[in-house]
Amino acid sequence: MNHLKLVVVNDPDRRDEYRPVDILIDGERLIDVLTRIETPYAIAEGSPELAGHYHSLSIKTTFPPSRHFLGEPKPILAHDAKTAILVCACGCEGCWDFVCRIDFPRTQSLGRTSSKFIEIGTILILGH
Repeated sequence: MNHLKLVVVNDPDRRDEYRPVDILIDGERLIDVLTRIETPYAIAEGSPELAGHYHSLSIKTTFPPSRHFLGEPKPILAHDAKTAILVCACGCEGCWDFVCRIDFPRTQSLGRTSSKFIEIGTILILGH
């Protein structure tokens, strides 16, 4: 099973709740993985600079109280049954966002905290 981690990035251009949050899978930035996968296709199309041309979502969109990653995506980032997890770096709304379906196929109890059970789902991310 892959390890998913969300990491807040220090970006001098974006502050407070607008700082970006990188998605890491097994310790590697998702944007870097996509750049590697998309590069041959972008070169073949004559636009190598477009490979991995994404921005991470903000703290405000990524973490609670936002429910963006919990089945209630922001309307501007919802694409039918899929959710944008990275946005196109060009800044045009919905241009070439990286979208996926996020499922919680099973739930497991991790124990008690303050007399309440914490339920954590297994997140399954399926791209484009």
